[in-house]
Amino acid sequence: MTAFGKKWLTGLVTGALMAVSAGSLAAEQKTLHVYNWSDYIAPDTVANFEKETGIKVVYDVF
Repeated sequence: MTAFGKKWLTGLVTGALMAVSAGSLAAEQKTLHVYNWSDYIAPDTVANFEKETGIKVVYDVF
């Protein structure tokens, strides 16, 4: 294998490991971002969802 090939392969493996690490970090945070119309869902829907799932909701409206 050439020096260029080794560098390319090393970069590819490093990038793959970084992508996997970022995915597992995002899974640990458990945050859901919702962008919705105002008054589109009941006021207690977000609170009930957070209570039942343990996932934090960031709810923004138009």
